[in-house]
Amino acid sequence: MGNPLLKNYNIEKVPFSQGGFKDLWDIYHGSRKDRQQDVCIFIHDKKNLDKFSKEEKEEILIVLKKEAASLTKFKHPLVLGIVDPLLEDKSSLIFVTESFNFTLSKFAESSDTSKLELKLLILELCNVISFMHNDAKVILNSMVPESILINSSGKLKLSGLGFSVPDPPFEGSKYKLETAFPNAMPTLRFLAPEIIYDGKINYSSDIFSLGVLIHYLFKLNANPQNENDRDLIAVNSGRNTIDVYKTAYESFDFKINKINLDPEDKDIIIKTTAKNMDLRPSINDLLEINWFSDPKLKAFKFIENLDQNEPAKNTEFLSKFSNILNIFEQKIIEKRFLPSFLNAMKNENLIVSILPIVFNICQIPSIKIEFESDVWPSLKIVFSMKQIPAAALYFILSKINYIADKISNNEFSSNMLNIICKAMDCGVAKIQNVVLDNLAFIIKKIDSLAFKNQVFPRLVNIVLNTTSNNLKITILKSFTNVYSLLDQNIINESLLNTLEKIRKSDNTAEICICLMKIYEEIAKVVSVEVIII
Repeated sequence: MGNPLLKNYNIEKVPFSQGGFKDLWDIYHGSRKDRQQDVCIFIHDKKNLDKFSKEEKEEILIVLKKEAASLTKFKHPLVLGIVDPLLEDKSSLIFVTESFNFTLSKFAESSDTSKLELKLLILELCNVISFMHNDAKVILNSMVPESILINSSGKLKLSGLGFSVPDPPFEGSKYKLETAFPNAMPTLRFLAPEIIYDGKINYSSDIFSLGVLIHYLFKLNANPQNENDRDLIAVNSGRNTIDVYKTAYESFDFKINKINLDPEDKDIIIKTTAKNMDLRPSINDLLEINWFSDPKLKAFKFIENLDQNEPAKNTEFLSKFSNILNIFEQKIIEKRFLPSFLNAMKNENLIVSILPIVFNICQIPSIKIEFESDVWPSLKIVFSMKQIPAAALYFILSKINYIADKISNNEFSSNMLNIICKAMDCGVAKIQNVVLDNLAFIIKKIDSLAFKNQVFPRLVNIVLNTTSNNLKITILKSFTNVYSLLDQNIINESLLNTLEKIRKSDNTAEICICLMKIYEEIAKVVSVEVIII
């Protein structure tokens, strides 16, 4: 294709999905050439509309263009983010978005998708509907699985806003759904009856669509093979007409009564799909119902909002969370909780509470993560902070062997050395002791130049200034093992002078014994005269 937008991207040869209005977008995985950024590229080939009349084709193109344009208008974490806006040429429409992996229908029919995951997605869908109703003042007017997307973390992204309308939508007139071109109408099987029968539309119409969608998801997940049982209003894509909708809607009450789902799931579907639009809950009321009070769901909501929660509540919740990790599905922990916790570590007030949870997750045998690519980048952000809480510093150092086993020596030397130096400079004996307890291990992981220039001078500074006798003795004992890493000048000018200062300031028996052992070792490489002088 000759669209100039494509020159900026590497694009896979085959689309991984179709989506948007009537699946008219081919969606490709790709990446931006000038920076490392995974994207999805939406391409509509206009030749696919050649079977329609010129006027009908123009109507359909208006919807497709609005789908792309709407994403630039609404900024929300759960609205699909635009990377490059729509660019049209003679043969195609193309726009580029943040990366995602599935449409909602493909995700829901997966055999390993749990009910909790579906409820999480429905909760997110309610949250983005709340934004559209309360903040953007917009009625979605077409909520279909093909336009609700799922990213690699399992998080929902709303798109497909080609039929959205402002509220109030029309002054003194009815909403005209049917056009001269039926193929340019929205997918009817998810629409509320008042739109079809009376030309009425308001926020409550979206609630009806949500209820039909919830039924669709649970039925699809329970039995992906049974296509006849998914839709409360059975209007297939090939017969998307108002007459067919009205015929299908005649059996709506029967289908509602025959819903074979858990009572609580059936109840929310009945509430949201009430025929009388005034009886349906608002999106705000819906978010408060018991269905969203599942303890697991509440835990998820709490974790998603760590930055907004009261600090005391965060501390209390996080201190107990590791004890209940095992009640959650592996995929939820891996795809949902871990990214949320890693992101929250940017907040200095949360680091201490979150670090133990992150490492507990990493050490669950069934969790499939790559520490160096999935966790390590977030830890490096912590390391680069000007001030790290003492408790966090202590915890990181206590995991130094585990970290070193998961990352390359180069990464360890480049990044862990910074945290080791911070610990040695902090003046807290307990934290400094953790470094000394692991000193032999650390030395093996860093090069000799880093030891001579960064670690050894700090050992000297601590031993000369610490008020902790135990710490002083530990460092003196370490000198008997590390002096061989030093060159002759450092031994003569720094190490021996340091030992002499200690000998003059502290002649307790234990210190003297340590000094004697060091002198005995150094005498093997330095003349006795140098030591005596």
